[in-house]
Amino acid sequence: MATNLQFIKSASGTSVSSLSVTDCFSDKYDVYFISITDIKQASGATNVTYRYLDSSNTSITSAVYDKATFVLKSASPFGESRSTNQTYGLDLNAYAHTGTQGIGNSIYIINPYDSASYSFALAQTAHYESGAFAGYKAIGVMKSAQQCNGIEFSSTSANFDNITVNVYGVK
Repeated sequence: MATNLQFIKSASGTSVSSLSVTDCFSDKYDVYFISITDIKQASGATNVTYRYLDSSNTSITSAVYDKATFVLKSASPFGESRSTNQTYGLDLNAYAHTGTQGIGNSIYIINPYDSASYSFALAQTAHYESGAFAGYKAIGVMKSAQQCNGIEFSSTSANFDNITVNVYGVK
């Protein structure tokens, strides 16, 4: 995959259950790299999910998302999960932390702006969870060929105390 990243847009939020990055996809790129950093929660574990935003920046909530995740935990056996016809894409872990442990989420989004193609996602996460290291690798597809102008990230169980999203075009 190409490694020349062109910064497009950044968004951040405090005490929010979701964060939208509008008008970040265009016909200028076929592939985008998204970095999600500074994710913090007060307590408990949650997943970070996404939905594409259509051409009017409205969240696509229909059951068109398929996803698969491979879970790599250092303190337990590896596992996997698969889901079809969901109303949101990918489950990236964002285990709550208040200390210095970091969380890294990176996602490649392919063909989001192409109205004649499905949109695909490849993601990976690394973090420290319950005294051990954990990683997640995930793939996803939105089975609806439509133009997407942006992306919305949500928490499945709690507000984000902090979240920062950076979007790059891949040349």
